[in-house]
Amino acid sequence: MKKPQKLYDWLLNLQQDFGDETPDPNKLDNILSEIEKATSAYPVKYLGQGDNGIAFKTNIGTVLKFTIDNKESLLWSQVAGDTITGLALLHNILHLSDKEKGNTLVYVIHVAFIPKPLSRNQHKLLNQTILIARGINKENARLQSGSNPLKPEQMSKQRTLTFISQFQKAAKKDDSFQLVADMLTNVADRYQSHLIDLQPDNFKVDDVGNLILIDPSVPNIYNNNVNKPTILMFEDKINLALNT
Repeated sequence: MKKPQKLYDWLLNLQQDFGDETPDPNKLDNILSEIEKATSAYPVKYLGQGDNGIAFKTNIGTVLKFTIDNKESLLWSQVAGDTITGLALLHNILHLSDKEKGNTLVYVIHVAFIPKPLSRNQHKLLNQTILIARGINKENARLQSGSNPLKPEQMSKQRTLTFISQFQKAAKKDDSFQLVADMLTNVADRYQSHLIDLQPDNFKVDDVGNLILIDPSVPNIYNNNVNKPTILMFEDKINLALNT
């Protein structure tokens, strides 16, 4: 298959910024070959990129996201093997590794593709919900910046509770928001991971109209008992290495 130029360019920019901590873009053929062996997926259509990553639709209708966001990657690795309603279904998470350099900064997140955009009314309510939650959290941070500030974990939990509360209120207006409120609660309770901020562009709609979070940005993780992403060697003649 044709090598995705945008992925090569992204890796090249990473190499210029971080040097040997990133995969060599000239080894992209090897990288993609090993990813395909591990996931049956190959990137074929560019979907977009942000500050930390770049995403592609694959030949099997899923999404491969390449990212240097280790917090997001650890969150995905926590939920591996579980089905979390309100969060895009995870298929695999990989950590790219070089035989000589060891682990790189780049993770590969393989998730379900959620194609439907939000309706106009959903988008409007989502923007309102997130803006209100951010405003409350900003004011709380100001009030608690005195002599006895909250510990980071307490602050993260409080910020997440604000988002849960606002999404529960939104669900009373539009029940398509309920899965997100439940997901935020589930992730916080089961994995001690707090999604302390949400971006409107990180949501899509499933086949029955429910909001689904496809990109859990800015997680704070307090459970050290996390699964490690599978280490994926991408040198020639090096096969998939399982967790140790």
